[in-house]
Amino acid sequence: ASNQGRLVVNFIESDFDVVLGDLFLTSAIGSKFPAGYPMGKVIHIEQHTDDPFLHIELAPIQTTEQLEFVLIGEND
Repeated sequence: ASNQGRLVVNFIESDFDVVLGDLFLTSAIGSKFPAGYPMGKVIHIEQHTDDPFLHIELAPIQTTEQLEFVLIGEND
């Protein structure tokens, strides 16, 4: 399956209450984005056997064609 046009979220613990249709917002941790900025809506949730994390796919709220600015930062 292709992840093109989707956002992939990893390292969300499996006991978190995440359901299809949930909206992911920025938290402002690290001060790179303002808090509460909508990133995407949950369209797929998967958990592999013996994996403590959920694998979540989001449909982006905005496509890259709609963005005026993109911030590219290094992974901490």
